[in-house]
Amino acid sequence: MQTEFLRIKCPNCGAVLTIKNMIGLENKSIPCPICKKVSRYVDYKKPTQQASQYDTDNTTTIGDATQLGDKLHNNLSPKSIGKLKKPKTNELYPLSLGKNTIGRKAQSSHATIQINTDDHYMSRIHSVIEVCKKQNGDYIHCLSNAQNKNTTYVNSLKIEKDDRIVLHEGDTLKMANTMLQFVFDSEDETTI
Repeated sequence: MQTEFLRIKCPNCGAVLTIKNMIGLENKSIPCPICKKVSRYVDYKKPTQQASQYDTDNTTTIGDATQLGDKLHNNLSPKSIGKLKKPKTNELYPLSLGKNTIGRKAQSSHATIQINTDDHYMSRIHSVIEVCKKQNGDYIHCLSNAQNKNTTYVNSLKIEKDDRIVLHEGDTLKMANTMLQFVFDSEDETTI
């Protein structure tokens, strides 16, 4: 049975928050009502529950919190920073550390990763994938929609204006009508 509410600790100010548990939560960003900083759900810490003989449900300690993101990514040790793969052609577009702007290939495009597509609904700067390296050597990939009018989807879920979505191996990205897949390594490589 899935818990209806979760308790998390802000990575910035240490405030303990209660949030509603929902599908896709690991891909969301959550604003802290105390310090007002927006952080990814995987960056929040899970406070340790201490059982008391008087109150077993509501006692929360601030110390000894574990990084929830580390639990989610324990078995993911990428061999590369990551790539975008065009499933129909197996074209691969390698990502770099830092901000990667994704867009349709065009002479007037300023995207750092330009996708070969005839889809004119895909913007020349459509989305941004920010790649950060964690202290343990793993990478975190956060996708956000660039300032355009066309939609971006991750695994069929529409990305809203201020969403920052943490990508996982195999996630399907749809930028307008162009399909891409987020991968770390692929055997059938045609790197662009």
